[in-house]
Amino acid sequence: MENVFLNAALLGFNEKQTIELSDSMVEFAELKDCINEPLRTYSTGMIMRLAFSIAVHVDPAVLIVDEVLGVGDVAFQEKCFNKIQALRREGRTLLCVSHSAAIVQYCERAIWLDHGEMIMDGPTSEVVTEYSNYMAAPHNGLPARRVQETPIRINQVARKAGGRR
Repeated sequence: MENVFLNAALLGFNEKQTIELSDSMVEFAELKDCINEPLRTYSTGMIMRLAFSIAVHVDPAVLIVDEVLGVGDVAFQEKCFNKIQALRREGRTLLCVSHSAAIVQYCERAIWLDHGEMIMDGPTSEVVTEYSNYMAAPHNGLPARRVQETPIRINQVARKAGGRR
């Protein structure tokens, strides 16, 4: 439970806010029976469940998901995907880092990177198709073709009126 409070504090929540949401966080992570056990006894999947649960409960304007949903059972993954969709319906931004074609159902736009260089930027289904074709074809270790584009730069993140931190 100490990790719930620590992570929530790192994400900007005060103790009162964390107390109000802690039961919901633990319930979402499905870790009620072991929440007071030392973190060193948790599996990687359990740690990811807890981390994801805390992240989505702090009302993020931008949710960054990096292959995290590759752990856990199918039912928990589905619960996470449903939560992501709910956040998107609320107008939140999702930045998903993945090698999985499953992102087609969650992201409208994809950027294919190779060693930090952009290869392709476009509708997710098109980028995933090109990436899959590239990975399936013999390419003799040669890098994918590079796209000459202006680097992507985030200049500002604004909170909607009335939004929580």
